[in-house]
Amino acid sequence: MILGDTRPGWRPTGFGFSYTGIGSSAQYGSFKLINYESRWNELESTNSPFGVITIAHLKTGVTTSNLVERAEWK
Repeated sequence: MILGDTRPGWRPTGFGFSYTGIGSSAQYGSFKLINYESRWNELESTNSPFGVITIAHLKTGVTTSNLVERAEWK
């Protein structure tokens, strides 16, 4: 699971539910986009769509109150 939130400590590992004795659960791995802030140069130099999407996500977070800078990044 790819997590785009800003809470470094929040990292779910599964999901489950139960209703009147019937239920289901799933376990999964996850990683957080904010962990890639320190790997900016690597993201810029890759041809991977993941790099472009991650850069866009990270810049959206830091330009929330600066619409001019946000437009420049677009």
